[in-house]
Parts: sequence; C-alpha cells; structure tokens
Amino acid sequence: MGIIKKYTKDAFIAITSLGTAFFYSLIILFLLVSGQIKIAIHLIIGLFICYLLVFILRLFYFKERPKKEEHYNLFTKINASSFPSLHMMSSLYVATVLSTHIKKPAVSVFLFLLSLLIGYSRMYLKKHYFIDVLFGFILGLVASFVYFFLINFS
Repeated sequence: MGIIKKYTKDAFIAITSLGTAFFYSLIILFLLVSGQIKIAIHLIIGLFICYLLVFILRLFYFKERPKKEEHYNLFTKINASSFPSLHMMSSLYVATVLSTHIKKPAVSVFLFLLSLLIGYSRMYLKKHYFIDVLFGFILGLVASFVYFFLINFS
C-alpha cells in the first residue's frame, strides 16, 4: 500500500469516527456541561430514534457489507448488516439539530459537508454500498424534517 493511500485510509477512518455513538456522546456531554440542555435532549431523543429505526430495519433485512464481517449472534449480525447507513443517517440528523441552534451559515455548511464526507468515508472503507448511504441520507432527511416539525409545534 502506498504512503498516500495509507494516509488517505487513516484520514477516512478518523472522519468515519465522527459518526459514532461515542463521538455523539462527547457532543452531548459538552452540551450538558455548557448548559445547553434543550439541544442535548433533542440529540439524545433523535439519535435514539435513529439507532432504533436502523436496528429494526437490520433485524428484518440483512445485507452483507462490501467487506464482509463475520457474525455469531443476532446483535453481531445486525452490526454486520450494511443497509442502511446509520453513520449517514445520524450525522445528517446531528448536523440539522446543531445547525438549527447555532444559526451560522458557515457552520451549517461545514456540518452538512462533514455529514456527506462521513457518508463517503463509509463507502471508501468498504462498510457500505452507495445505496446504503443513499438510504441513510434519505432517512436522515426524514428524521430532520420530523425534528423541524416537532420543534416548530412544541
């Protein structure tokens, strides 16, 4: 593997980690510590719904990842399933919530581009096919529209 290819892969591993529950937990913890409890609650509830929806979809529909992963029980099988991309869905939802509250166009553009880059990283790392990321994007849009609907009527 060439040096550029190695660093590119390392960069995409770092980017894809920005779409994980661990990273979202850090964001939520930061928001709670800084007194932004309302935003933290919006993230917690929305991310719980994102994770639950993907769990249910993968429970009933299994699709091998491009780089197949072994599975030994129901939970590892759900994790080894490719469809849909939870990273794409959740990162788009988080970008929407944070953009709604920060209200700075440059930050919004950055967050949405980062979300798309997270989605691309999943394909680059052979964790998802394009259709998986596309469906994750669509589900992320739906979650974002539901969020807007709920925030505007609460």
